[in-house]
Amino acid sequence: MTNDMKIILLAIMLLFGAMGFRAYEIATAQTTPQIVDNGGFTKTQVFLPALTELNNGFLVPLYVEIKPGAGKILVNIDNPSFIVDTQQSVRKAVEQAASLTNTDLSGVDVIFSMSTQGDTVVSGPSAGAAMSVALSSILLQRHIKPGVIITGQILDNGKIGIVGGIIEKLRAAEKGNMSMMLVPPGELVTEEPIQECTEKSSTGYVERRCTVSYRKAGVAEQTSINVKEVSTLQEAIDLMLE
Repeated sequence: MTNDMKIILLAIMLLFGAMGFRAYEIATAQTTPQIVDNGGFTKTQVFLPALTELNNGFLVPLYVEIKPGAGKILVNIDNPSFIVDTQQSVRKAVEQAASLTNTDLSGVDVIFSMSTQGDTVVSGPSAGAAMSVALSSILLQRHIKPGVIITGQILDNGKIGIVGGIIEKLRAAEKGNMSMMLVPPGELVTEEPIQECTEKSSTGYVERRCTVSYRKAGVAEQTSINVKEVSTLQEAIDLMLE
């Protein structure tokens, strides 16, 4: 075999080797979950209705982001009590968002970031629905509508569970110029305490006796923003995402 033939044969072998390597890379890439198309967004923000220790309503921004990774769920929150309280809720929020959108998250890490302020208290379970909607926003590549928020637990099968402090959260949403707040089923009606007292005077003292009863009141009547009940994550997505 002449030297020229050896050079040509070597060139052909290198060419096929390169083609085989490229084909392997393409095949590998095609089996990797494609979460976001080119130019898509990988981070979003949603506001969480929260309560202070004095039971006053407050809005806290929550950021959700996905990055190439190994299927981890990362929580970057400056409130240790929230992290302890929310571990199961965060895991459930991710599971339900992945299930509803039919997305394999094994190739990415999901990151939740939030900075609480002062005596703000955000219950992990009550943030579950908002976390799941925000992650679904990224997976579906549909932005969250401005001015729309949600409070509620995220349960199995994408169900939305009840939470407390609806009236206080609504007032915070109204103060924060929100246009709509989604609440769990059955929480459009709340019970208001009514205290009735009687006084009886005797020599040297006044005896005061009080009783407390409760009356049902519609929460929508106590705010100017739109309030709607949602039973499932799909219903919340339909109302919250563009």
